[in-house]
Amino acid sequence: MSSGNYIVVKSKTGNEINSIIVSDKDLEQLEGIIREVIASYGAYDYLQEEPFIKSMIWQAICLSNIITLTGYQEVLVIPSWRDSNFSTLYNQHEKKVRDNLVSNLWPIINAYFDQTPNVYIAFPVDHESFMKELCITFGAWADNEYHFGMESNKRFVMGDDTFEVYYREEYEDETYDAVVLCGQDVPEGTVFDAQDIKNDLKYSTGLYDTVLIDIHQPSADNRIMGTTRDTREIFEYINNNTVLLDSSDLPELGDALPNMASTLQQQIRVYD
Repeated sequence: MSSGNYIVVKSKTGNEINSIIVSDKDLEQLEGIIREVIASYGAYDYLQEEPFIKSMIWQAICLSNIITLTGYQEVLVIPSWRDSNFSTLYNQHEKKVRDNLVSNLWPIINAYFDQTPNVYIAFPVDHESFMKELCITFGAWADNEYHFGMESNKRFVMGDDTFEVYYREEYEDETYDAVVLCGQDVPEGTVFDAQDIKNDLKYSTGLYDTVLIDIHQPSADNRIMGTTRDTREIFEYINNNTVLLDSSDLPELGDALPNMASTLQQQIRVYD
């Protein structure tokens, strides 16, 4: 396998983008940690999933770069992960990482590379899962200067105004630039209003002046209506800069890379 390089966006200030290039060798430690969690957690077959860790990583880098490029500094993350929804991490039939795995995975990239946004992940109380174990292992769900272990009373479901984030006393005055919905499903044919969702979250999380970022695979179309921000420049940056690989490195990249921007635009919406 030839050597690949990945561009990781560390921060964005105005029009200035600070990024670094990391190689396959630089990612060996990251891959090793994920490999150890898969092997020790027990929910998944290590031998079956191990070959696809790199694919998970480069897609998570793309998504974490997008969040960084939005320029928001204080980001509240509402996860959707349940082990029971993921019989495997890689879909052998469709030859791709399971839908909405990366939607929940990107905060570990943010933590590992110390990207600019401060990320607050609100896992439900008493929630245990492979993804939470990864977030704890990487310090993405932890009490430190940049990553905070928040909790909620339940999993967030769009339209549920009884969802509540529990604040520890030291975080009560925290304000957020953005709230990210990570792969929440909605009933087919149901469309929610972005402002209604923000209102539900406003009373439960203290979000009063923020944007809503909806990430859903395979598509974020026809789920939420509202005024969206023009993110084409961000997606084109990702398309041109995130992954510098020959398609021979990973077979699925041959089709994925040329269509990266259009694919991501289908999966992510930013609502004012």
